[in-house]
Amino acid sequence: MARTGTRARGGPTGAAPSQAGPSGAIGPRGGTPATPATSATRVTGATAAAPAGDPFEALGDPNRRAIVELLASGGQDGRSVGELAGALPISRPAVSRHLRLLKRAGLVVEEPRGTRRIYRLHDAGPDAVRAYLEQVWGDAAARFRLVAENRADRSRTAR
Repeated sequence: MARTGTRARGGPTGAAPSQAGPSGAIGPRGGTPATPATSATRVTGATAAAPAGDPFEALGDPNRRAIVELLASGGQDGRSVGELAGALPISRPAVSRHLRLLKRAGLVVEEPRGTRRIYRLHDAGPDAVRAYLEQVWGDAAARFRLVAENRADRSRTAR
């Protein structure tokens, strides 16, 4: 006998499907958050997702920062998930999730080599972050240096 009042995938008839998005977050008005589309591009044999995530948010996690540091010290050869997991206190699946987020933020590219995927820093990703920081803090640092030099000059002439 067929059940009445339930859908094939569970839940009462007419009820909305789960409202949590892929990250578990609930979007505005209870719906799923819009997931930005990413387009894969070829970069010297590696695929890089067009940046869809915030690089600063991606770098907000200490494990992801550690992954970026390991990839930076690995040179152009890159590293596999297993190599990264062996150097970190987290599991391979956790490393994979962190790499996926770093890739979505445009900081990491992956290159298939046989049955493995090798990850390395995306050339343009850290450069974009650096340029932004230099723009924001470079101007502030220049202004601070000007103020400090002017105050030092006034102190010397006042004596």
